[in-house]
Amino acid sequence: MFGMSSPELTVCALVGFFVFGPERLPGVQRDAARGLNHPRDRALPLEDLRQLRRRAYSAASAAIASVVASVRRALSTWRFSIMRPSTVTTP
Repeated sequence: MFGMSSPELTVCALVGFFVFGPERLPGVQRDAARGLNHPRDRALPLEDLRQLRRRAYSAASAAIASVVASVRRALSTWRFSIMRPSTVTTP
């Protein structure tokens, strides 16, 4: 389909899930199916395209910020556990 193999479609689906989230993903899929099934409805006015780009950018930015925050928390926890002095004493 569209010159993509199964692993590529799976990666696209996972990225879509993480970018749009489980609440909005069905609506995005429905809109994409409508766009593919009705070619004459594909032509969107320029302002709609700009709004769609802004929403996609903000969703991607929020997802990236969430991942960065999670990684920072994990690293600080990891760093704290390494920097903590050992409670084992040597005789």
